[in-house]
Amino acid sequence: KNKAAPKERTLEDYAYLIETLGDVCDYLVVNVSSPNTPELRNLQNEHFIRKLFAIVRTSTRTPVLLKIAPDLDSTSALRLCAAACSEGASGIVATNTTTDYTLLRNAKSVGGISGQALRERSYAVFSSIAEELYGQTVLIAVGGIDSGAEAYRRIKAGASLVQVYTALIYKGPSLIKKINEELLVLLEKDGFSSIGEAVGAGWENR
Repeated sequence: KNKAAPKERTLEDYAYLIETLGDVCDYLVVNVSSPNTPELRNLQNEHFIRKLFAIVRTSTRTPVLLKIAPDLDSTSALRLCAAACSEGASGIVATNTTTDYTLLRNAKSVGGISGQALRERSYAVFSSIAEELYGQTVLIAVGGIDSGAEAYRRIKAGASLVQVYTALIYKGPSLIKKINEELLVLLEKDGFSSIGEAVGAGWENR
């Protein structure tokens, strides 16, 4: 959904985009959590998500994931993610940016806050979702990841993939190589022979 899309065409627009773009990408993400599109976050409700993914099932074979906001309470976030997965979502992306402007001094009350200020909140939401859904669906972690150590923390919490955005601005593209090098050290330290062995290890070792 974009700013110009009328409410009554929301489902129709999503269906059109999924059908049109499904063959030109590895996976699609339904983003109902951006703070920059008016009323978009109102779509973070179980009724809408179930209707949307019912359409997804008949529209494409490309994996479609749901991206949620970090500002949902744990119960609501889990309920929404579980509903999406039960209707055929291929995974969950947690999380988008936050609208809690108290996290930064003198923050403007517009748009979303990302990067380090978001890290612990994003991890908490991701962790609560992973505690229930790890092993049942693909989990992608994003929000404040700027080092191999933080990427590894998300991986051990259940993330099969991690995404980096804001850190690239401050640390540049060489950050990717640095994260990979740090991950190799951490994997060896914990006795893992591959990154796959580390995914969800934090839950499996409980």
